Amino acid sequence: MKNKKKFILDACCGGRMFWFNKNHPNALYIDNRRRDTGFIKQRLNFEVQPDELGDFTKLKYKNKSFKLVVWDPPIPSGPVSIQREE
Repeated sequence: MKNKKKFILDACCGGRMFWFNKNHPNALYIDNRRRDTGFIKQRLNFEVQPDELGDFTKLKYKNKSFKLVVWDPPIPSGPVSIQREE
């Protein structure tokens, strides 16, 4: 890890909605996409601008690189089927 001050990892930051301070100096924000403001018609100020592009299923960091990992994956949009065993 380049910057020792970054001891919090937000592994799928999206619009950083989890955060009160969306630019916390100790947090590294990653997501698998970048989207400019206005890509959602209903939320014109929403954007996705991670510090680094990355996939939370294939993190490149060594174990114990961060003291805290925030993992708030997006909820899938559209119909979702749940299979139950009977």
